Amino acid sequence: MFDYIAWIRFGTSAGLPLKILVTRARMRRAAWIRADSKLVALVVLPLVISGCGTRIFNSGQATKSASPPSSTPTLSINSSSVTYGDVRVDTAATQSLTLSSTGTAAVTVTAATVSGPGFSLEASSLPFTLNPGDTANLAVKFDPSDAGPASGQLTLSSNSSTGGSVAVKLSGTGTLPVVELTWDDANSGDVNAGYNIYRAQGSDSGFELLEKSNAERSFVDSNVKTRQTYFYYVTSLDSFGSESAPSEIASVTIP
Repeated sequence: MFDYIAWIRFGTSAGLPLKILVTRARMRRAAWIRADSKLVALVVLPLVISGCGTRIFNSGQATKSASPPSSTPTLSINSSSVTYGDVRVDTAATQSLTLSSTGTAAVTVTAATVSGPGFSLEASSLPFTLNPGDTANLAVKFDPSDAGPASGQLTLSSNSSTGGSVAVKLSGTGTLPVVELTWDDANSGDVNAGYNIYRAQGSDSGFELLEKSNAERSFVDSNVKTRQTYFYYVTSLDSFGSESAPSEIASVTIP
C-alpha cells in the first residue's frame, strides 16, 4: 500500500506551511533533516489529504475544493387559468390562486396586474416575499356589468428563476337575472285559451300586463334587475276571451 509523503517547508509566516508537495513512496518512517540552515520536516501522511483552498499535487494533477451550490428563487402557481363560469351581472364572484416558493432561496413578488372587463385584484400587500416552502393566496374577482362572455389576464412579476413575469388566463360569462314562474290551473275543467301574466315592480307601483295569452303554465321573466323586488299574478282566459279572477300574488327579490 502506498503512502503519501509531504515536504513541508517552514519559512517566516509564523510557522505556517508555505507549500505542500505530495509524492508517492513506500516509506513509513518520518525524519527531521536540516537543509540550507532551514528546518525541513519529512512527514508520512495518510492517503486522503483535504484542506480548504490547498493545492494538492497527486501524480501531476491539481484539483480544487468544490464550490457550494447556488441558491435559486422559484415561484410556482397552482393553476395557469381561472374559469368563473356563469356569473350574474352586477354580482361578484371571487376565486383564489395559491403562490408557492419552491426554490432554494426567497422569491419576491413585486407586482400583480389584471386586464379584461369585470376582472380585478382584491386588496393585497405588494410587494411581498416568500421564503422557501412558504405559500400565499391571491384573490381575483369577476364582477360583470354586461351579459356575455369575458376574458382577461393576471400578470405576476417576480425575481423567479423561471422568468420575470408569468400570466394566468381569466374567463367568465356575465348573465342576466331571470324570474321563473309556474302555476297550477284551478279551472282544469274549462277550456282555456291561455293565461295573462301581470307584474308590479316595487310595492308602490301598480300591476301591468307583462304577457298576454301565454299558452303554457310557466313563464320566464328576463327583464329584471338586481336589488329589486317584483310582484306577479296570473289570470286564465276561456274560449270566449273572458278573464278569470287573479291568482294569489307571488313576490321575488333579486339579490
